[in-house]
Amino acid sequence: MNKERQQLYWIYHDAKRRCINPKHQRYHDYGGRGICFKFNSFEEWLAYMGPRPEAFELDRINNDGHYEFGNVRWLHFAD
Repeated sequence: MNKERQQLYWIYHDAKRRCINPKHQRYHDYGGRGICFKFNSFEEWLAYMGPRPEAFELDRINNDGHYEFGNVRWLHFAD
């Protein structure tokens, strides 16, 4: 796995863990609030998201919505 793909995998994996793992330090902000991770696989998520632009982060358009089609994007966060 190349470095870029590995970084994308960790972004995917951490977002999913925040929603499903009560032991994750941020679970209360995600899964604990009912936020679900609705992508079936890394490949499905990656096909939808596409490559990550430099200095962009995964974002949910509706902060109270799930990680799902139509509610996730790459967003540039200003320093």
